[in-house]
Amino acid sequence: ISSHATAVGLYPNLPYDPLKDFAPITEITAIPNLIVTSPNNAKLGKLANLKELVETAKRAPGALTYASSGSGSSNHLGTESLKAVTGTFITHIPYKGSGPALTDVSAGHVDLMLDVVLTSLPHIKSGRLKALGITSLQRSPLLPDVPTVAEQGYPGFEVLGWFGVLAPAETPPAIVDRLNKEFVAVIRSDKMRATLESQGGPAIGNTPREFEAVIRSEIARWKEVVRKSGAKLD
Repeated sequence: ISSHATAVGLYPNLPYDPLKDFAPITEITAIPNLIVTSPNNAKLGKLANLKELVETAKRAPGALTYASSGSGSSNHLGTESLKAVTGTFITHIPYKGSGPALTDVSAGHVDLMLDVVLTSLPHIKSGRLKALGITSLQRSPLLPDVPTVAEQGYPGFEVLGWFGVLAPAETPPAIVDRLNKEFVAVIRSDKMRATLESQGGPAIGNTPREFEAVIRSEIARWKEVVRKSGAKLD
């Protein structure tokens, strides 16, 4: 999962090498986050888009708060990445899990949160939350009216929570290739494709080399986000 990449920056003394000690098999899916807030939030209830959120945040640096499922979590670092590109300072409120974090955002106790499509979607449909943007480069078929962050003035911005299959580094190449073919066949099957798309992500099923490139890129990216933001574990 994507924490495989973020761990490098967060744990300087990892007892393993996330590249050398594993043989990538294939990436399963990559799920975007939604920037969500409560329509009843006293400070943000009338905001319609990311531009207005950024303007509000810049008027009072540090006054707005964002929730995460915990320090070092993907939505913590994802929000730090968003803050960096928008030039805003929003105060981090870490929770022990995304459930209580999302509950407090929907109640207006915390101003906003980056949360995966799957868990936010029911709250958006019920009117308890509203989405100001999505962190994929394309809009989600599940929420076609929600614009991407990239569309709203930040080209190329993307934060995805990815899932994949890894094997031990010593796995013979022939076995890696066989596992890749078997997993890709399942991932790209009609049933699995429909399941993944219902959860907000595409069915990927790439090659071991392509998946390795994703991991390398993600490690470099999140290591830099951790360094620049000063993010750390509590």
